[in-house]
Amino acid sequence: TGSAKSTYEDLEWIVELEILIKKAYEIQKPILGICFGHQLIAQALGGTVEKNKKGWELGSNSIIINDNGFLSPLFKSILKDDYFYMSHQDIVIKLPKHAIELAYNEMGNQAYSINNFIYGVQFHPEFSYEVTSKYATLRYDRGIIKNKPNVLKSDSSYNVINNFIKN
Repeated sequence: TGSAKSTYEDLEWIVELEILIKKAYEIQKPILGICFGHQLIAQALGGTVEKNKKGWELGSNSIIINDNGFLSPLFKSILKDDYFYMSHQDIVIKLPKHAIELAYNEMGNQAYSINNFIYGVQFHPEFSYEVTSKYATLRYDRGIIKNKPNVLKSDSSYNVINNFIKN
């Protein structure tokens, strides 16, 4: 899921993960990348990741699921107006060549697919309301962010993981 590091840092373990992602792509091994995983898959397969000039996306936020997203099995049973848990400051600014955007918001890309076996989501479907609230409080209390973000309950985002497993 997440990492305290950024994909564009020149670290041996990141380079090794990129090699594994390329191999998985070649043999069509299904992957669901969440947050850092979303970013690393994009970078490994030709996309670009940067620190978001708009700052942190933390707490819960809405996303816009586009037509491709609604057709994707990844977003089956996801409520259109739901909230999604966020905790990141890096963002995919350029998708890989064969990637199809599935969702976005004002902060940038939130989901993509590559050939219907690799998926990336910027948000955290594995987080609960309690975990997200704790992340927001910790980052605020430590002075990492200036304003404590609002955390609204998600009713369906966890289905992304179930949908990936069933697909």
